Amino acid sequence: MENNNRRWIPVILGTMLILVFLVANAGVTWLNYFNFIDSDDASELILAKLLAQEGGIMSPNWYYSTEIRVLNTQLIYSVLFHFFSDFKTVRIIGQIVLSTLMLASYYFCLRSVDAEKARNRFFLTGFLLLIPMSDAWTFLNMKSYYVPHIMISFFAFGLYFRVKNAEGIKKSVFFCTLGILLGFGAGLGGIRSLQLTYIPMGLYLCLEVWGYLERRGWEKVFEDKHFWTVWIENMSCAAAALAGFLANTFVLSGLYNFKSYSNMKYRYFSAGNVFNVWNDLVQAIGYVEESYIFTLDGICNTMALVLTAVLLY
Repeated sequence: MENNNRRWIPVILGTMLILVFLVANAGVTWLNYFNFIDSDDASELILAKLLAQEGGIMSPNWYYSTEIRVLNTQLIYSVLFHFFSDFKTVRIIGQIVLSTLMLASYYFCLRSVDAEKARNRFFLTGFLLLIPMSDAWTFLNMKSYYVPHIMISFFAFGLYFRVKNAEGIKKSVFFCTLGILLGFGAGLGGIRSLQLTYIPMGLYLCLEVWGYLERRGWEKVFEDKHFWTVWIENMSCAAAALAGFLANTFVLSGLYNFKSYSNMKYRYFSAGNVFNVWNDLVQAIGYVEESYIFTLDGICNTMALVLTAVLLY
């Protein structure tokens, strides 16, 4: 009985922390709404209002400031505008819904990796996704920017493991189909999801083949049919994202008004630019410049540096 009670401790504490941060983030945004709101926030809400009136998920009557929104926040906000007319209400409820969906995608990913340990891992770490530890995380939790892209990453890698561990061809094909649809929809939104999720996934799948060849050698390259079936299914998901991006570039660009990032260029490679990337990474995790070492901020900075090193490792 005592061991049973102990098993519920992470669940109870994790649930409490998740609820605390959900309510706290929404409350801070509500109380400081006009300090938080800017032209980007306003345009997202106005777009959602327009889509609710038109009854679609994309509009040719809108000039998108950056990439076109396909699997993005407008899907949630536009639905809420069918029930509420107040922009502030839609904004706050939408923030809570998007944060909850992000947590759901995180749990799906964890459960796909290891169903037995997923619950404890989720409740011990899920609340960390809701802590506005930096400007970047504030954009994530209190402005809901990029939440859909993170959800796509969690779902995509969760589906990768679902395909890999599926029992039977029917389940494998089912999860593969979901992965292809998700990849194509993500690619329709532009290059961002390719950079964050599907290009790394494709590279990892190539490394899987390398490891497979090292273990078995070229003479037994096609011996394990299960490996190649799973590999082709998962690579199909990455290829679907590329197909979606091509559709974005050559089809949607002629129908809608948005900014294309297909003409991006590599920056000049230098030690200074590498340092800038490192600096941006540690700041995203919570590093604060000009903080005294022997203070709470200083301790948090040390933790941010250690965590960054662990992530890179």
